Amino acid sequence: MTSKDSFYIPVEEARSFCLDVYRQLNVPEDENIQLADIILDASLRGVDTHGILISPIYAQRIRSGQMIPGRHLKIDKETSTTALTDACQGLGQTTSVEGMEIALEKARAHSLGAVTIYNQSHNGALSYYVRMAADQNMVALMFGNSTPRVAPYGGRAGLHGTNPVAFGIPGGPHAPMVCDFATAASGAAIRQAVEDQVPSIPENLALDRDGNPTTDPRAAFDGWLLPKGGTMGYGLALLADVLVGALSGSCCGPDVPPVQDIESPYCCGSFILVIDPEAFIGLEVFLRRVGFLIESAQAIQPADGFDRVRIPGERGEEEKERRRREGIPMRCRSWEQMLQALEACDVDVAQWWR
Repeated sequence: MTSKDSFYIPVEEARSFCLDVYRQLNVPEDENIQLADIILDASLRGVDTHGILISPIYAQRIRSGQMIPGRHLKIDKETSTTALTDACQGLGQTTSVEGMEIALEKARAHSLGAVTIYNQSHNGALSYYVRMAADQNMVALMFGNSTPRVAPYGGRAGLHGTNPVAFGIPGGPHAPMVCDFATAASGAAIRQAVEDQVPSIPENLALDRDGNPTTDPRAAFDGWLLPKGGTMGYGLALLADVLVGALSGSCCGPDVPPVQDIESPYCCGSFILVIDPEAFIGLEVFLRRVGFLIESAQAIQPADGFDRVRIPGERGEEEKERRRREGIPMRCRSWEQMLQALEACDVDVAQWWR
């Protein structure tokens, strides 16, 4: 314990916790191991909203039948470079790995691989999947869609989700460039502000339920999020809905069910594009040019308040190494709330109370 309010969870203890929880939720063992690895990766990289704290949400959805362990991708239609796939309400993490593996196989054989996944469940941080491609010297782009909590630029009510966008680029002698971001303000951060009774949040993050700008955390939580960067976030979010929903003939924009509806299918999905650099200028030259770009960024004099210029994904790698040594930081209240929520889903967590 570092203080009365927080503590650190050793990595192997966190892994054991995940395996125990999802084993009780009847996740097959091979799938459970992969799920635990992906969830733990998010926690280690500091993406705590998609790490072990997300377990009660998944438990609720598995118990309700919205998420169904043991399901695999089913290919509805494919060409040498594309695949339209149905996740069959399987776990988002494991079906995303399957989708990336299909895209990688096609890219290795035919230079490009594009896969749409529909009827999927929440799949956590996209960075894990695009890193799979970057580690194999492939370039990957990935998009997701989600429940329409975000108002369009210039609008007063929700149209699309926080629709994440991610890319992974091999770095040659350097670590891969990996970027994963939501296209709107963080709903989780606003929820945390409500729980912490923070008096206000910054401007330009949210609207209240009537569509008026607000800095009140509770009004923002009950209202609508705003796209990041105005038209930039709006445009990228629409692109995600087109690639994920429209290309697969599935849910997009206001079609996506509310996040609190756990009785219906989640109705979200993913789009994956993998590119083999060898088909263009060739891998050796490509990696040399990417290395030049990385080194050029690192050579820039840092601004006030920064020790150096980092490339996308570098901070997450640093955090992962730190948390491997020190453990995953956890607020006592967050841990207790998570265990209480799991108990409400008939998961035995007696051994995990502190």
